Amino acid sequence: MEDAARPDVVARRVAALGDEEDPLEAKAREEERKLAERKAAARKGKKKKGGLETAASKKLAKIGERAEPRRAVAVASDADPLIERTAKIGEWAKKNQTAIQIVAALVAVGLLGFADVRGATRGA
Repeated sequence: MEDAARPDVVARRVAALGDEEDPLEAKAREEERKLAERKAAARKGKKKKGGLETAASKKLAKIGERAEPRRAVAVASDADPLIERTAKIGEWAKKNQTAIQIVAALVAVGLLGFADVRGATRGA
C-alpha cells in the first residue's frame, strides 16, 4: 500500500491532473495572451485617438472656449482695516515664530515664579 502523502505520489497525482486540460481554461489562457499582446502593442506606439475620444476632446475644447473667466471675489480684509491689520500681525508672527515662543516661555516662567513667591510669602 502506497503512502498518499509521499512527495513522489503527490507529484504523480498533480501531473495526472495537469494532463486533463479544461477547454474553458485553454480559452481563458488564449484570451489573456491576446490581451497581453494588445497591451504591449499599445505601449509600443501610441495610436491615434478613436472616434469617440476625438469627438469628446473637440466638445471639451468648445466648452473651454465658451467658459467665462472667473471674477475676483471681494475679500473682507479689503473693506475692514482691522482685519487687514490683524492679517499683517499674523504674517509677522509667522516670520518671527521662534522669538514669540521664547518670549512666551519667559512670561510663563515668570508667572510661575511669581505665583510661587506669592504662595511662599502667604504661608510664612
